[in-house]
Amino acid sequence: MTAARLARRPPGRAAWLAVVGGTAAWLAHISALAAIAPLACRRPGAEWVMHGLTLVLGAAAAAGLAWCLPLARGGGDDGDPGRRRSTAFLARVGALVAVTNVLLIAAEGAYVLVFDPCR
Repeated sequence: MTAARLARRPPGRAAWLAVVGGTAAWLAHISALAAIAPLACRRPGAEWVMHGLTLVLGAAAAAGLAWCLPLARGGGDDGDPGRRRSTAFLARVGALVAVTNVLLIAAEGAYVLVFDPCR
């Protein structure tokens, strides 16, 4: 997303969407992997579904990070300095949460690669 498009959106909402979106992606990932894991031994295609979920939901969490970074640097295009600082703070928290969620999704996806589902 370009900086011009981000400037047209309310910056606080964009930062909140990035915070909540990355966490929602992680929650969907861990729930889906837990639901599909019992099928992985009986159905070989289930592992590929787990890999696909890891890639798609990891990319969604990374998109939240990419969304927060421009806001964390500038705090939006609002004229009020207090609002810019609070938006920048929220965007920094959102970036930290997004990085954490990307790492959690990657760690959960590593289990699918490393461990045999039939043991």
